[in-house]
Amino acid sequence: ELSLTGQLTEMQAGKFKLKNKAIHLEGKVDMVSSGAAYIISEQTEEDIYISHHHTNGAFHGDIVRVNLFPQRRTKKPEGEIIEIISRERTEFVGTVELSKSFAFVIPDSNKMHVDFYVSLNNLNGAIQGDKVIVEMTDWPKDSRSPYGKVKRVLGKSGDNNVEMHTILFEYGFPLEFPPEVEIEAEKIPFQIHKEEIDKRRDFREIT
Repeated sequence: ELSLTGQLTEMQAGKFKLKNKAIHLEGKVDMVSSGAAYIISEQTEEDIYISHHHTNGAFHGDIVRVNLFPQRRTKKPEGEIIEIISRERTEFVGTVELSKSFAFVIPDSNKMHVDFYVSLNNLNGAIQGDKVIVEMTDWPKDSRSPYGKVKRVLGKSGDNNVEMHTILFEYGFPLEFPPEVEIEAEKIPFQIHKEEIDKRRDFREIT
């Protein structure tokens, strides 16, 4: 009777299996340092846990479609990412690790758990230890790492200005001011006029 109503599937004579209807949800990836993730979705009050085996190439912040696993009473919802709807970003900051025939860019972010494979002709002049901006170009199904190309060399890892640029890029700030701002800044004089000094109390010679 349960089989006829579609609630059970007869696997073989006398053996039945509960027919689970696939539940698909959409949400945003919140990656954690272990490589696992949680999916934040408006379609459910609880976040959906995704083990690192089931993230399937998704990055932190991506919008994805998730297949929800049958839920046990004592456990929180779990699932598997089955489609990446949109990437939050395709450019990342990392450090170049160079070998004879290829290179990898190791991302700075602890929410990134894969390195980018970069062929030598896509290094854009970067050398071992350089901090760079790498753009993801492809991720073949048979590859453990996404492919990328170096878009910009920031400089040597550890240099103060380079690390400042890294932080700016990581939080989505531009690395340069717009040209019109630079032009206005050039007009600001470096000399302090006497009229301005006369308005102030002068401590320039006092430690």
